[in-house]
Amino acid sequence: MSINATKCGRFLAWPGDDVTIVGAGSGSSSISINGGERMIFQGFTFDANDRRWLFSCDAGLLQNLIWRNNTMHNVYSNDWENPAFVFFWDGSQKPIEGQVHYKNIVMQNNVFHDLRNPNDHGASTTLYDVQDLIYEDNIAYDIDGRGVSDKDDGFRNTFRNNLFYECQTGVGLYNQYSQGSIDVSYNLIHGCGSGIVLGGQPGYLRDVFVYRNTIVGGIHYSHVLNAPESTNFHVFGNIVGTGTTRAYSVGPIRVNDVGDAYHYEYPLWFQNSDPKVRIDRNLLWANAANVAGYDWGIPTTNWSTWQSKGYDVNGVLGDPGLNATTFQLASTSPYFGVFGRDNPFVSLPGDNHSPVLAPIGDKSTPAGQPFQFTVHATDADGDQLQYSATGH
Repeated sequence: MSINATKCGRFLAWPGDDVTIVGAGSGSSSISINGGERMIFQGFTFDANDRRWLFSCDAGLLQNLIWRNNTMHNVYSNDWENPAFVFFWDGSQKPIEGQVHYKNIVMQNNVFHDLRNPNDHGASTTLYDVQDLIYEDNIAYDIDGRGVSDKDDGFRNTFRNNLFYECQTGVGLYNQYSQGSIDVSYNLIHGCGSGIVLGGQPGYLRDVFVYRNTIVGGIHYSHVLNAPESTNFHVFGNIVGTGTTRAYSVGPIRVNDVGDAYHYEYPLWFQNSDPKVRIDRNLLWANAANVAGYDWGIPTTNWSTWQSKGYDVNGVLGDPGLNATTFQLASTSPYFGVFGRDNPFVSLPGDNHSPVLAPIGDKSTPAGQPFQFTVHATDADGDQLQYSATGH
């Protein structure tokens, strides 16, 4: 199915109905969005029917899109073409330089699961050229790849209060060419090979804020942080680690030796304690002898050396005492409200129903007299709404 810019773009399941849409056709995607604005998809169960992409977004300009309260599952691909439930095609625009391709995207309170790819190259959502995104209150699990992948030229995107598990990576910021002004906060990530990955493609990454996440796993600082244009990283208030593995993976740089020989070293930002990377006030659940490091012949970094470099000087090394099932801190814990998320769960999509109006009463006025009144309501998520009307 194709949705063009001139067609209806508002698709909402009728309140109370259980509506399943199964992908059809022989192509690589189930639903193609070919431009436009002010679109919404709400309240559905989408079965991708083994397509590479459920939603394929490809347009010169696409803005003001909302996916809310949906369940999406059953994507399959055996290639390296970024399988995803929602995929934004690369147009090589750079929002960080003022260009616009995909803008004002909301992905809220959705569930993504069951994406199969032997190369671990998938994601719930793969983003190219997307700016001003809110990816919030979602659950992504059982994905061969990343929970969410901001792959190329992302700008002013926020990933907040999501639950990621049973993925290779929770949140991946891959900066193919450029990426900046990214917020990753209040997420719960467990059962993933890497919790959060900062950088991974040629290009630069800057103005990144990673805070108050609970990561039962690690944070990977890639070689991209060493690029001259990469700057302004802030990592604070997180719970990071598993108790047995290192909390931080620090991507190395290659140093050429005599002839064809070479070796690897820690990146210069780490060696020189460059203030462009600020890491502090985190709770590390790791062995004191192996807090940070990599492989490839690089020595591990212990807790005292890590702090001597100026990192986590105000942090804590220890067992956070997370609940074994919910990964929640007890409300009586001295760490509660200081490190990680305060709430254990992201809610599942709520019942699909219309806003519930408060009593209106008689708002009539004599003929010819002006009137003005306000009506209050509560939507399916519990948010308060307000409607106003004026006339004669």
